[in-house]
Amino acid sequence: MSFGNLKHFEKLQIIPNLITLTQTTRNPRGFGDAWSYHLLAQGKIDIMIDAKTEIWDIAAVKVIVEEAGGKITNLQGNSITKATTSIVATNVLLHELILKTFSN
Repeated sequence: MSFGNLKHFEKLQIIPNLITLTQTTRNPRGFGDAWSYHLLAQGKIDIMIDAKTEIWDIAAVKVIVEEAGGKITNLQGNSITKATTSIVATNVLLHELILKTFSN
């Protein structure tokens, strides 16, 4: 698992959710850049979460992850649009579980 900058999770008041998730994963790391999405597309990690992003940061990696068989939505489970400000990218199998972890 990889995740973005902790201050953005703090701002959204979802640090406890992130901590819960990291406690259930094998090797959580906070990389938070395009490399994490490439690791996901290669099957080397299963989850990438970022509490704050912009479309120009995720447009290309969205295609890469989806073409590799992954799934990408925002933290609420909605499709990625130009207005998207958060992201959950997974290996598909874990997507709903991860979204539940962040639902309040």
